[in-house]
Amino acid sequence: AKDLSKKIRTALRTMQLDGKWVGGIPPFGYKVNDNNKNQLVVDEVEAPIVKRIYNLFLSGKRINEIVNILNKENVPTFSTTRNRNFERRGNGGNIYGTWCSTSVKKVLKNRLYTGDLIQNRRQRLSYKYRKIINNPESDWIIVENTHEAIIDKETFNKVQSLIPKQNQRTDKKELFLLD
Repeated sequence: AKDLSKKIRTALRTMQLDGKWVGGIPPFGYKVNDNNKNQLVVDEVEAPIVKRIYNLFLSGKRINEIVNILNKENVPTFSTTRNRNFERRGNGGNIYGTWCSTSVKKVLKNRLYTGDLIQNRRQRLSYKYRKIINNPESDWIIVENTHEAIIDKETFNKVQSLIPKQNQRTDKKELFLLD
């Protein structure tokens, strides 16, 4: 099992270095090519939604405002376009078809939309254990221009420079109840 694990990891790494998709489910906006399972192609249904998220963000909308707009207009989510039914535990409600700020932020931060393939972000410790660890960015395998871009690199870089500014909170003003 140990030797087989090493051979499989080596084969997958070689494919990743060649710019082939070896992941499972492709990210929102892309689908696996029907003729070549190791190539991503733009999904005609999801790609306009990704472009709209970027345009709304660049127009000055905050992430929570984008979420509200998408939910109000019943814009399809990953779950609805791929016919997957996910339920969140804890709040007792079904979130099938509901956008959340984490989903929008993932779309805004994913460099894959520029046509660059980024793999090897995570790995298993060993073939014996199911635990997955995150790899440092220096170990990521990044191959540029492997598939059609949904967002141009200039727009993506502009969004990356604006995201940290949205995370800064304004200082809370002191409120005195008895004044």
